Amino acid sequence: MTYASNEEAVRTIPAKLAVFYRDSYPAISSQRSSDISQASAEIAAIYNRNVFPDLKVTWGTYPNNLGHTDFPGCFRCHDGSHSTADRKTTITQDCNTCHEPLAVEEASPGVLNTLGLASRIADMQKISTKGPSK
Repeated sequence: MTYASNEEAVRTIPAKLAVFYRDSYPAISSQRSSDISQASAEIAAIYNRNVFPDLKVTWGTYPNNLGHTDFPGCFRCHDGSHSTADRKTTITQDCNTCHEPLAVEEASPGVLNTLGLASRIADMQKISTKGPSK
């Protein structure tokens, strides 16, 4: 659903969710109206943190820009072509400007253990190669 403004979203989302539950799940609607109201307020807040109608930015406007293998990632701006009006300064392509690489090209970086992420990443890699367990 698209809205002309964030204000319209804040008004419309709660109303539509309330109608949906009233029409589709009347028992839940009457028993849990407070929960539905809280959920709809949070949905509207999430919408307003991610959708900007005045800028024509919606959920799918931009792809996932994490990394730079499958998507432009950082290089959508750090591409050497974004510069000031006088063309004297461009956004740098030096990764160290925004990042502090802790482990580069290491198969099993020790910092992942320090951060408590090694086992979680290993589990995710197992799932991605074997598929989810049943």
